Amino acid sequence: MNAMFSNNSRNHGKRKEKTLIEILQIVFRRKYVLIGSLAVTIFLAVLYNMLTTPVYEATGLLKKEVASNERTRGDFADIIDLQTRDEIETEMELVNTWNVLSSVVDELKININIPSIITPDGRRIEIDQPIVNLFDPVLINEYAIPFKFPKFNSVKIKSKKESAKFYVKKTGKNAFEIYDALSDQLLILSNFQPSGNSSINESELSDDSLLNVASNEGIAKFELPIADIEIEWADAPFGSIFHFDIVNYYKAMDKLKKQISVERKGKTNVFDVSVSSSSPFASALIANTVIDKFRESRIDQQKQTIRYSFKFVDDQLAEMQDKLREAEDNLSKFKASGQITTIDQSSRELIENMRSEDFEVILKEVNKLFLGGRGN
Repeated sequence: MNAMFSNNSRNHGKRKEKTLIEILQIVFRRKYVLIGSLAVTIFLAVLYNMLTTPVYEATGLLKKEVASNERTRGDFADIIDLQTRDEIETEMELVNTWNVLSSVVDELKININIPSIITPDGRRIEIDQPIVNLFDPVLINEYAIPFKFPKFNSVKIKSKKESAKFYVKKTGKNAFEIYDALSDQLLILSNFQPSGNSSINESELSDDSLLNVASNEGIAKFELPIADIEIEWADAPFGSIFHFDIVNYYKAMDKLKKQISVERKGKTNVFDVSVSSSSPFASALIANTVIDKFRESRIDQQKQTIRYSFKFVDDQLAEMQDKLREAEDNLSKFKASGQITTIDQSSRELIENMRSEDFEVILKEVNKLFLGGRGN
């Protein structure tokens, strides 16, 4: 009885396998649920693709040069060697240092953002792009702007912790006005004149002066509490306006740091520096600038190390010369006190060049002097 009960339990435990026809019947009964799920998934994917900004990535490779470990190399060769003995992991970490990133921010003005541009007829063109993306010539065609974007020749940040919003209006050939965007208050009127006069007669200027006027056309300099700015907007018509934001310097650096990734290639001495951005042109530009500034920073550090090393050697040599001079003085005083005389090198060479017969005569006179004329 027990055996029969056990067999029946095992038979009831076995599940009946579904045939292909039964599976198709189940799918057919729930076809609306499956079709609806598929449609919702496709819709969400298309919506995500339309709303999200595409991200592009540019990558550059760097090779860590390993210094030679030859035993014949001396301390002096180590000093003048520009190859660093840091590990490759150390080199990778140094890419995201303040020295490198701040140089990139200053070079590309990454802390400047352009929200919009207003044409003289009042048409507002929404840009909302960092200025580094505006280096891409494709954007001019994309936003259908009839003139070029403003160019920031220099931006010297005075207060790195602050942020501000401004807009600049072109009122003349070399006349610009800058306003506070939040209060619409006029801050500075810039009227650039190379000669310092309000009017210039081109017929009275030389060719060099005319070239200077032409090269400075459309340039404005503003000294603001947050920064000193020089812009160039020569081809914009009168009445054109562009808004720009100065982003907190530290936030701009933090954002740049998040865009950069550094990864070692296997077990090699090569590591890549990748930069992601919404603009393919900007990503490549930032990647190249990061690599250039990193290499400049490392070379400057190595040169500084060499300067310190040579300074140390010079200090040691000066100290040794002082000690040697002191030792020579002590030796001279000792010889003078003991009436000890020596023949210096010039005297020795003079004696060696004398004729033998003259030397014999001198030797006899010396014998007479020191030996009292006893013997030859």
